[in-house]
Amino acid sequence: MGQPEGSGDSCPTTGGSLIGSSNETKVSVEGFEENALLDTGSMISTIANSLVTKLGLVIQPVQEILAIEGVAGQRLEYLGYTECTVLFTDLGLEQDVLILVVEDTDYRQRVPLLFGTNVLQVLMENWGHKRPTSTSSALNMAFNCLTAHNRVMDKDQLGVVKTTKLITIPAGGRSIIHGLTHVTTCMRLAVLLDRSQDHPLPGSLKLSPSMSYITPGRKTHHVDLEVCNFSSKSVTIPAKTVLSDVCKVDVMASTEVAEQRTGIAQPANELHQDSSI
Repeated sequence: MGQPEGSGDSCPTTGGSLIGSSNETKVSVEGFEENALLDTGSMISTIANSLVTKLGLVIQPVQEILAIEGVAGQRLEYLGYTECTVLFTDLGLEQDVLILVVEDTDYRQRVPLLFGTNVLQVLMENWGHKRPTSTSSALNMAFNCLTAHNRVMDKDQLGVVKTTKLITIPAGGRSIIHGLTHVTTCMRLAVLLDRSQDHPLPGSLKLSPSMSYITPGRKTHHVDLEVCNFSSKSVTIPAKTVLSDVCKVDVMASTEVAEQRTGIAQPANELHQDSSI
């Protein structure tokens, strides 16, 4: 999610440019036109505190239910979250969004908004058929990236996790939900439990992605998923609601990682993982 400081001019190298162009666009927030970065590599969306003050938005506490790290492992500090109405000019439509409030930086003073997949995925699912025809459109580029990602995920999707009973999550709260999935396998599989591509959660609920294991010889598997409610009111999830997709992933043993880094063969050690789900 980081951006290089400076004018953004690229430096010529033998491989092309050292710095590429950023996927920025213009949006209207509460009636004010602002610059926004459309970042398909980010799971969250942010707004600079100075813009929150300018728009007179109210910052709500997150109550420490969300810990966010950047790509380098650094913790992203945030002041809370707010709700605002954004007009995406390319689509000609308004969307109410929940967005984290962060401190200003030099880049955020120029581009105070960042929209990640929590906003972009919903836009594409609901309004992708109205996407702009211009291939240079920042929103169109974001949709293309998400479409390519979804195709990869769909190839390895094994099933879904559903709720077993009606569940209510209070405002600003989080719940560990005991879900059920029907996946049959002849071998032990590592799986990623992530937001469903086809079944968005109701309200302003967000799922925390997690890893688990599917063991052979069983037709049903119980898994625990953490779901957070970032809205200012409680949200009820009906029984048999899809909570997440179940996607196959490859787990690399530590010896394989060491060999890739050093090029030296490592002694074979068994990879021990907790297989309980």
